[in-house]
Amino acid sequence: MDNSFRRRAFSILYRLLSIPGSFIFAPASWSAAVLCRFCKFSILYPLFSLFAFVFAGCATAPLPPTNLSAPGWTVQQGQAVWKPTASRPEIAGDLLMATNTDGDCFIQFTKTPFTLATAQLSGGRWQLQFGNDQYSWRGNNPPPKRFVWFQLPRSLAGAPIAPDWQFRSTTNGWEFNNPQTGESLEGGFFQ
Repeated sequence: MDNSFRRRAFSILYRLLSIPGSFIFAPASWSAAVLCRFCKFSILYPLFSLFAFVFAGCATAPLPPTNLSAPGWTVQQGQAVWKPTASRPEIAGDLLMATNTDGDCFIQFTKTPFTLATAQLSGGRWQLQFGNDQYSWRGNNPPPKRFVWFQLPRSLAGAPIAPDWQFRSTTNGWEFNNPQTGESLEGGFFQ
């Protein structure tokens, strides 16, 4: 375990233990190093080591870059208008969606020269990034239902989508709407 991870784990432990009414009350004057020494000599050390190990092991590695020129990929390009929430303005941009025969997909929404959202499904794993890796989430299938980016390929393939979402085909493309959050995505593919 490197020192930065150990410092972070014990700073969380320190905050938990210094809450009045917790099973051990650590005085506010204790530093993380003192708390670390204290925990090594108590029964709590194995418990918190297990806690730190489990939560450190939950991280999912980033997906490798997608090679859209590989055989089996179908690439569609178009334009879309995305409204992230009811209180935020609409953003118009370019949309790229690629699907392959294995069920993997890659979706990217850009406003030149910025990448606003990138969603990826690959080999039973998913990844979603907003901005240039400013915010990212990863996990194993199934992908979260709250993100419109994972609903798009399903709906266009004729598969059912999450119940929170409404999908409608239009003469020029399609529309998604989530009445609970106010998020919407409207667009179409021209290529």
